[in-house]
Amino acid sequence: MVDLDLLGACVSTVGAAGLEVLAASDGDARRLEDLQFSLGEGPSGEAFRTAQPVLVADVGAAETRWLQFAAAVGARGVGGVYAFPLQLGAARSGVLTAYTRAGHQLSITQLGAGVAWAETARDLLLGAVDDDADSLPPGTSVPLRSVVYQAQGMLMVRLGISLADALVLLRAMAYADGVDINDLAAAVVSGVRAADPDAGAAQ
Repeated sequence: MVDLDLLGACVSTVGAAGLEVLAASDGDARRLEDLQFSLGEGPSGEAFRTAQPVLVADVGAAETRWLQFAAAVGARGVGGVYAFPLQLGAARSGVLTAYTRAGHQLSITQLGAGVAWAETARDLLLGAVDDDADSLPPGTSVPLRSVVYQAQGMLMVRLGISLADALVLLRAMAYADGVDINDLAAAVVSGVRAADPDAGAAQ
């Protein structure tokens, strides 16, 4: 077996609001993937949209590609990002994204192993489409982003904007507050955070 010597890895599948983390190697990897959702940019989304692997050995050189994401992950010790679409024919079920430490680049052999891992993840996903979350392996992370959808709907109704614009606004609010978008959405739904982006915390 080829050792990829990774900082972390995630498998994400497509949901109503975009890619959602299905499984993560650890909490740090999960947070790196959630960061892409919060910012609306990054390798996972690009790999899914283009149906092509995104192989960036030096994330610091990708600032023009993902301005906010590159700066944020670089500060967390990430050196490279490698995202592989989980695809069978024209159908894409998700993305496998691997993160490497600063100063470590994947070799050709390791990249080949990454592709093999992606194919395995794809086959597992396609074989488990009808399974519920309780059947997933121990340690699998299944985030409940329904709270994001609820917050989107609240913003849409209260501010008279589209669902797409509501998601953009949620991301902007989370970034401005320096919090995870899931936590921000939960605060909006509970009334702790006002739906008006300029209002701050509810009184």
